[in-house]
Amino acid sequence: MDGRGALTWVDDIFKVLRGESVQEYDVSITENDLLNFTREKVQKPIAQHFVAPQPRKVSEERGILWRKQTVQGRFSKLLPQVLLLLAQEIWRFGKGRVRFGIPVDLRPRREGVRSTGNLTNAIFVEITPDSTIELLAREISQRLQERRDGQITWEDKIVPYIPLQLFKVILRAEARRSHQLKQYRCSGLISNIGRYSMSSFVGGGFTARDYWVLPLCLESIPLSVVMTGVDDRVHFVLAMPRALADYAYLDDVLAKIAEGLVENPGA
Repeated sequence: MDGRGALTWVDDIFKVLRGESVQEYDVSITENDLLNFTREKVQKPIAQHFVAPQPRKVSEERGILWRKQTVQGRFSKLLPQVLLLLAQEIWRFGKGRVRFGIPVDLRPRREGVRSTGNLTNAIFVEITPDSTIELLAREISQRLQERRDGQITWEDKIVPYIPLQLFKVILRAEARRSHQLKQYRCSGLISNIGRYSMSSFVGGGFTARDYWVLPLCLESIPLSVVMTGVDDRVHFVLAMPRALADYAYLDDVLAKIAEGLVENPGA
């Protein structure tokens, strides 16, 4: 599931609890059916040229840590603000190229699509010292309008044929290599699910008041953030591999985001 798929599933659970009918899902559709790839030429995979936070010496620990921070307020251009704040945090440890992946829900591209599956694709934005909130907001908007989803790589071609156990070994090896070299395919994934009404999460004697989402984070992804909005508050959940960080560092980064946000940047 992606974020929107999970919310669709939860929404249907409450419909059943209220005795309402539930529509069928499009179980066969995948993100590749909705993507606008340039298919004429197979490209090389993304190189590991991007840096990430380096708060401590890399360890051999396995697994993912996560923490949550709630910030009161309604913020315009929230995603570009967070991209810049995280880039500044990364550069605190030294110079380097910073590139974030931004997951995008593809459902609006086909009328009537109803799925709990992972119908998400990431667009990638490189942050430079000259980047501004306005420039990033404009670039993201333009990328979404033009549906520039990228190009097929040779990895995309062979992944469906790799046994899952071998795929797991490959991912672990990539994570270990990335941590040692301190170079990654991207600096992190930043997802903004948006503001969601809790009015439909009622049924069976239960009334939900709030929700938040755990981010997708592989050990080869150095940083992952998910933002969700409810009423006048925003929840930030940050995840990082245990090999790179501890809970104290995650709390510190979330505090810096909370302190750095402004409700109307540029006003």
